Amino acid sequence: MALYRHFATKDALIEEWLRIVAAEYTTAFDRVEAEHADDGRAQVLAVARFVADGLPDIARRGCPFVNSIAGLSDPDHPARRLIANHKARQRHRLTSMCERAGAQLPDDVSAEITFLLEGAQVSAQNGSVDRAGDRLLAAVSAVLDRGTAGRAQ
Repeated sequence: MALYRHFATKDALIEEWLRIVAAEYTTAFDRVEAEHADDGRAQVLAVARFVADGLPDIARRGCPFVNSIAGLSDPDHPARRLIANHKARQRHRLTSMCERAGAQLPDDVSAEITFLLEGAQVSAQNGSVDRAGDRLLAAVSAVLDRGTAGRAQ
């Protein structure tokens, strides 16, 4: 295949593809933070909407990160490290959004929301939950409500 001529190895191709996918998420987070600069709740909900809007594609092709991890058994593989670093940056940004939303325990709230976001992607991939996008948005909103209860937003 001509594509492989541009990369030294198949692993290098996979790593570059994952870098591109991670950059799409970074761009989405950047856009959300810019569009809702002073509203952490709106930021979190917009991230959830971004994920929800991508669920039909995930249902057809699967989550690129989950699929890649499944095929890369070596925990020190550069692509696995890329995924781990991407997920850590994403989680850090989500925690900051939760803090701006007024969450009492922003790290706990962002962890719960991360479970929801990633669980929705896996559920879309395996077809186990209908209306996954709508349910994801409702669940994220409920987590934010519970996590910010009693605090001015």
